[in-house]
Amino acid sequence: MSATAEERLARIEADIAAVKQIMAEQFGAFNLRLDEVVVSQMRSLGKRMALVEDHVRELREDRAREEGKKAGSRAVLAALLGVLSACAGAAGAFIGRLL
Repeated sequence: MSATAEERLARIEADIAAVKQIMAEQFGAFNLRLDEVVVSQMRSLGKRMALVEDHVRELREDRAREEGKKAGSRAVLAALLGVLSACAGAAGAFIGRLL
């Protein structure tokens, strides 16, 4: 008993439809798993980025604090030099009056 061409074509089409359905199910499961992996990786990356941002913020605060100390030291030095200059001027004026 040999199958007619139409029967063979119908069987081939049924096989192709079954393969398509299996592929669709497998790709659907793969896409779902891939989505889960991507979301997990993004969360992990977000946490690591937050840690790096915190560290950078701390470094910037430390640098600003150090620069503030330097600027404060310069201001104190300038004030001391101003006072010293005023004292020297007053001393010079006093000596000038004595002579």
